[in-house]
Amino acid sequence: MPYARAAEQLGVNDLDMVQEFRDPMAQVEAAVALTVLYEPVLLSLRRLAQAQESGRRFAADPAGAECNRP
Repeated sequence: MPYARAAEQLGVNDLDMVQEFRDPMAQVEAAVALTVLYEPVLLSLRRLAQAQESGRRFAADPAGAECNRP
């Protein structure tokens, strides 16, 4: 599943960043910050990608006919 692979890589990256901190309390703070800050960013990136793909798939040509429709 592509979503599972993407999520797995995100998890690896998150823990790599958290692990850069030696102090356990700093690691907890980093984990919370990553969750609070990255969740809305990831959601926004997904929505932007969907809008871009929707435009690509369902854009109308200059004559008004739809193109790239499955």
